Amino acid sequence: MEQVQKKTKPSIPDIVPLVLEYYGRDGNGVGGIFHVVLEDKNYEQCHAVSALEQARALSDPLALQIAEMLVDMSSTQRRKLSASLYWYSLSDEDKTRRRQRQRLSQRDEFSPSA
Repeated sequence: MEQVQKKTKPSIPDIVPLVLEYYGRDGNGVGGIFHVVLEDKNYEQCHAVSALEQARALSDPLALQIAEMLVDMSSTQRRKLSASLYWYSLSDEDKTRRRQRQRLSQRDEFSPSA
């Protein structure tokens, strides 16, 4: 009996640097061909397949790589990717500042009122 090897789904940390590079290109600031999936929050498979078709038409190797990864991801993974892109795009310094503000906010929330 021949075993079929199961395809491994790409992880969010695998695709994020590629998406950020793609977004950094001229004309892709609002997501380019991935806008429908990642910005408009259409996580269904048909939208990922549509992005793949558009990437093939563009003959852009980076767009094609991203689109293939999106097709291989589950809709839940695409949703989580979309939700986390902003965080990944922040510098380490900005992330540290946000964490500090959050801690201060939580501390103040539990402090007794004067």
